[in-house]
Amino acid sequence: MADCEKMFGFIPRLYKYGFDHNNCGGACIKAGQAQWARTLWYLPDVYTWWEENEERFRREINPDIAILRRKKKGVTSPLPLREFRIELQAKWKDALPSLDLFGDLESTPACAYCEAA
Repeated sequence: MADCEKMFGFIPRLYKYGFDHNNCGGACIKAGQAQWARTLWYLPDVYTWWEENEERFRREINPDIAILRRKKKGVTSPLPLREFRIELQAKWKDALPSLDLFGDLESTPACAYCEAA
């Protein structure tokens, strides 16, 4: 990041927010729970756009598909962004900004675009 700041005069905001990469504007269908939580926390308008479109897709195309997944006792199931947001907002209700809000969430696997050199 020091090289980026030296060469271009700034550090991209997503890196400042703790994202693993600066692609996809903070939202990606390959992102894990931790990145989506960061998107909700730092970029709620972006999260809302994706949530609304996911809900429309689930309503019109397939209700059994969601961007995120939940794994409980070895069983994987869809975790809609709306449900994830509600859970996070309840968890964060009394959280202070200095707390690690994302450490216990699944991290983001890199997609082909993120791995490109």
